[in-house]
Order: sequence, then structure tokens, then C-alpha cells
Amino acid sequence: MPLAGLEIEDLLLLSMGESEVLEFKSELPAVNDRGKAEFLKDVCAMANASGGIILYGIDEVDGCASSLTTESIPDSDQVIRRLAQISQDNIEPALRVSFSVIDVSGYQVLAAEVPQSFSGPHRFKFNEKQRFVRRYDRHIADLTYDQLRAAFGGAESRLARIESWWKVVDASAYFARQLRPGP
Repeated sequence: MPLAGLEIEDLLLLSMGESEVLEFKSELPAVNDRGKAEFLKDVCAMANASGGIILYGIDEVDGCASSLTTESIPDSDQVIRRLAQISQDNIEPALRVSFSVIDVSGYQVLAAEVPQSFSGPHRFKFNEKQRFVRRYDRHIADLTYDQLRAAFGGAESRLARIESWWKVVDASAYFARQLRPGP
């Protein structure tokens, strides 16, 4: 569920700090390669952790929200389409990032909501390189070999648990009408 303007004002009023699930960026991702790589790294790291929200248009001091920075986002639809396309083309397995523009006291904040992934670990591709990264509190680090092994094994076991759960669950408790068999 996206944040509302009042919630963002509260983040500023309380000087809320960045965390594993919350990150502040003063500017939108740049159109250049560096901006693209930074955006992909941030999104991929959050997806490989607990998911979260990246708020563009909030300045931070020592990791704490301090002020709004973006009075308006020119052509916000184009910005959202560009960022969605970048993530769609460069993150594997595919990840659906949700974007919204939030009006806050005459300023605009772009929220990128990154879901926690159950199909990870995710990697991002950039300039012929591929990286698996994860967010730890306010920091991002590459996954180690052992973490990758555990993550790949964990994805298989999560899928097996979900499939076995669906075999024993009463579907009528979740669906109003009977599901049809087949594809």
C-alpha cells in the first residue's frame, strides 16, 4: 500500500532514519549509465531483503529524512515508464516495482515500492556485468557464494512448501466458487 502525503510529512517531522525497508534519495535516478546502475542496485538489493520503499525527493542527513527536494516532477508518467522499463529489462527473475507520485506540501515525491520476492535471489545486469546484491540495514553488499547457495535452495523449498500447502488446503475457504481444473 503506497504511502500518503501525511505519512511522508511524519517521516520528515520525526527525522525517520533509513532502514532495510526504507531509503531516501534527494534526486530522481539520472538518465545516464551511473543513474541506471544505482537504481537497479537499490531495487535488486531491496527485493533480495524484505522489500521496501525508495522515496525520491527527500534529502537525508546521516541517514535521516531532513527535507523535501523536488517541487515538481516534470512528465512523471515518462519517468515512471522509464524506470519500470529499466527494471523489467535488467532484473532477473522479473520483478514488478510499483511507482506512485505523492504530493506533499507543494512538493512531489516519487515512491518506488519494491515487493519482497519469493522467486529470488534477483540479479541485475548492467554493462555486461551481473550482480546479486542485498540490503542490510542502510547498506548494500554483494551476496557471498554461501548466501547464493542458500538463497537458491531456499527458493526451491519455499515453492515446495507452497505447492504442498495448496494440496491440502480447502480452496472454498479462499475462493467464492469452485476453481476449474486444468491450465
